[in-house]
Amino acid sequence: MEIQFSGIKLGKEEQGLVNGLIDHLISRGFEIESLNIELKESKKAGGRSLYTTQLRVEAESSLFSSEVTDWAMEKSLRAAFRKIEKEMKR
Repeated sequence: MEIQFSGIKLGKEEQGLVNGLIDHLISRGFEIESLNIELKESKKAGGRSLYTTQLRVEAESSLFSSEVTDWAMEKSLRAAFRKIEKEMKR
């Protein structure tokens, strides 16, 4: 499986979260050929950051994608993976 990551640099805690989410997706029995993760950070007024996670999964002969935006990076990542998993189950 090919994994590509782009966007902001992640710390060790965030890397552990991403690896755990990828492992969970694989453990569900999905035949994933490639996974692209793009994480963007947008600075907003007041010093807050808005995080957008885009996932693209190529599995078997299908292409799945999800995009989620949230104020918390962890919530954005988890929601994007949850959305991909639901889409792949169909």
